[in-house]
Amino acid sequence: MKIGILTYIYAVNHGSILQAKAVEGVMRSVYPSADIRFINYAPHRGLYKEIKNNLINRRFISGTMVLNKFRKVISNEMKFWGDLKVTDNYQEASEYIEELGLDLICIGSDTVFESRPNKLGYAPFPPNIYFGNSTINSKFISISASADRSFKKCWSTDALETVKKNLAAFDYISVRDRFTGEFLSDAFDIPIDSITMLPDPTFSFESPEVFKRRGYVVLDVSSRLLSKRVYNHFHEKGLTVISPMANRYSDSNLRGRIDPYQWASLYANSYCNVTNRFHGTVFSIKGGADFVAVDESPEYALGAK
Repeated sequence: MKIGILTYIYAVNHGSILQAKAVEGVMRSVYPSADIRFINYAPHRGLYKEIKNNLINRRFISGTMVLNKFRKVISNEMKFWGDLKVTDNYQEASEYIEELGLDLICIGSDTVFESRPNKLGYAPFPPNIYFGNSTINSKFISISASADRSFKKCWSTDALETVKKNLAAFDYISVRDRFTGEFLSDAFDIPIDSITMLPDPTFSFESPEVFKRRGYVVLDVSSRLLSKRVYNHFHEKGLTVISPMANRYSDSNLRGRIDPYQWASLYANSYCNVTNRFHGTVFSIKGGADFVAVDESPEYALGAK
């Protein structure tokens, strides 16, 4: 049996890589004798955005280090079907995947069912290949997929009808959050009782014990005001404040210095975490660390509900 996993492989995001590996682990536990590989696809929109954000800024050196860390993990630990295909064209992506001749295509996890404005989104506007294609001769399922922070107003009438037909052809749909289940049911007339709520697969992922002491606090938020308050609060308690990315209010910035596995370990073994990362919250829970989860999504400032 040939199984392909289609997700955000080339998103420069620690959680995306860990999700992809966790989905692979889940699929191997269910289909131990199958040939399971990742589908080597990246949307041009998302890939360009990731490279631009890391290289065209004042932190060029650490941005280069970030990209190199991700390149090593992807090239060393992920087996792929086919050569890399980069396109935003729905038809081109569909033809590329159909030629792989896969028995089963597993989509997710991550926010693969998203629809967001140009400057915010990673995937092309729907219809895109992350919603499947009913004309491809493969079975489709989704694993803990999310439409987190999607805007309904981004969808055209034609896109709605195409995605509705494609999702109706899925053999199994599972989502990681209630919002996504209700979103799919409302927008695409999918019976809500046919959508399964499934925990994010990274809850099953064991991080290595790279960071073993709990005398530090992880600070991973964008707000400068909140960062300053967190930094001052924990400094008064004699704790070291570490930022996995770049934050002026920290004792140590690890941007470009840690890979996704080390990132997970950083969260899991800390004294406390203040984060705007979904997977930062996941690994806080898994490691038994106290945490404060802050949602700084720009959609809330724009009045999205």
